[in-house]
Amino acid sequence: MEQEIENKQASYEKLKERTSYKAIKQMEATLNEAYGRAEANKIAFLYDNLFKIFKELAYEMTRFAGINPELHNIYKEKIDDFLHKALREKL
Repeated sequence: MEQEIENKQASYEKLKERTSYKAIKQMEATLNEAYGRAEANKIAFLYDNLFKIFKELAYEMTRFAGINPELHNIYKEKIDDFLHKALREKL
């Protein structure tokens, strides 16, 4: 029984040493690295979009303040509440 276990262990070690196993492990590492970069790119893309939208919103809110100050204040409060809540809960 012990001999059989040792044979199986040796066989397993030989299998791990084979080139195909190493290639698979190398591909796995490469794919994990690529996945990490893709996730970072996604976050960067979302950040850029958020920045652009926020800039546009700030511009429109400033412009709208001169047109309708009362409604501007209502939207300003809603935006403030949304941003504070989102920052506290989500990030």
